[in-house]
Amino acid sequence: MKFKGHLFWTFLYLLIIAYFLEPTAIVLIFIVAFIGTMPDIDLKLYEGSHRWVWFHSLLLPILAYIFYPTILTLLIILAFGHHFFLDVILNLLKGKKQTGFYTICVVPTYTFNFILFKIKTREYRMNGRASTIWLLGNFVISLLFLISYVLLIFK
Repeated sequence: MKFKGHLFWTFLYLLIIAYFLEPTAIVLIFIVAFIGTMPDIDLKLYEGSHRWVWFHSLLLPILAYIFYPTILTLLIILAFGHHFFLDVILNLLKGKKQTGFYTICVVPTYTFNFILFKIKTREYRMNGRASTIWLLGNFVISLLFLISYVLLIFK
């Protein structure tokens, strides 16, 4: 699994936030920064379908936060959001085109094996602009969770 600097930059990002908000959470930062690289697990699960919509969204971390609203789940949301931000920024800095692996896969290719024949579904991907909006939108949502947490603490 390629981390592409995600682990380092997410670790630094969360370390700064935890230092100001919840100093006791600093112990969790390395673990959470590693969890922040987990959206890239789709590289192993779906060959040729990197950035699958379920892995590159905040749906699962937000569900975890709803049922377990602690600093740990908030940091996981922030780590995922930061991962999405890095996906966009690192591609821009490297000058890569927003095609192929950059785009979000909504429906991956599946092959159904029947006795006499095979059916292969067609893959559906967002275009480059929609993928960028999706990734940055999820990052902004993670920042909104951070702001709501800060307002709750200093209330």
